[in-house]
Amino acid sequence: MGRSSRRRESTAVLCCALILLASPSQARKKAATLDDRSDACRACKRIVMNVENSILPTAKQNQKEGAPKQSLNVGALEHHISEKLADVCTFSSIYTHKPFFRECENIMEEYEEGVVAAVLEYVKRKASFNLVTKVCHKVTSVCPKTTNSTESEVVKLKDKYMSERPHGDQKKGGLIHIVAADWMERVINSTDDVVVFHYSQRHSFVQSKIQKSLEAVASKIGHCAGLTIGTINLGLNEIPPPYGDYIAEGGNSLCNWRFAERLHPRFLKDLKEGDITVYDLLDFVYNSVSIPAVFKCISEVSGSVSREELSQLRNSDKSEL
Repeated sequence: MGRSSRRRESTAVLCCALILLASPSQARKKAATLDDRSDACRACKRIVMNVENSILPTAKQNQKEGAPKQSLNVGALEHHISEKLADVCTFSSIYTHKPFFRECENIMEEYEEGVVAAVLEYVKRKASFNLVTKVCHKVTSVCPKTTNSTESEVVKLKDKYMSERPHGDQKKGGLIHIVAADWMERVINSTDDVVVFHYSQRHSFVQSKIQKSLEAVASKIGHCAGLTIGTINLGLNEIPPPYGDYIAEGGNSLCNWRFAERLHPRFLKDLKEGDITVYDLLDFVYNSVSIPAVFKCISEVSGSVSREELSQLRNSDKSEL
């Protein structure tokens, strides 16, 4: 064998040895760089937090109801978990924070099957392992192995929250004014679907246009049993967590705090800088309600609207409402 051949062979062996030596080192380096405070890790912890608060209770109920047919129920349970997780990035604790929303979408796009499998295993094995570590370290590899809790993502409650004084008796059927002091009573502990426009004084022109349209909506369907429509001024009221975490800071937002899923409100994503018609708002409420009686009532109201009035609602100028 010539000298050049031996040199090439030696080089090849050396390269293989370096690759073999580098692999464990690189793996250790990657593990060492995982940060519990990174956007990706925090987004993953919020995914698990939403699973624990909103998905696990219904999944466990699903499993309980199917207990006599356990083998048949696993498929339905997996479908239920998969269906709920498909919307996990739209939960407001993630959706209203752009970096977390982006990381959540990346995680679910790449690891959705693994996350579904982990949650399914967690339910079947009756919480016999740490779900945070399983999902955020073993499945997705975005958090260090020591990450085992979502506590760091839970906002600590204050003793007092800024609030206007409650607005006395407000008759059902109109647009009610909600304040922080009566938020729990009027929204969270209510038995209604509660549609709320959260507005900031920094966008008063947009706010006034949307509020005018919402007043017209309340006059048409505010009487429906099981439905409340209101507003809250975020400049003068602090909504306590976790509910306040769902609202984008400093902006306007409209959402339905559904009776069936208080921790997963439905948002109207595009307020069109206030150029939104009464028809747009009616359509949003109609498609986001969770109470059958409200759905039926809105259907009856819609059925009684003439074509001419419907056309006017679709094309209405808010200044003429």
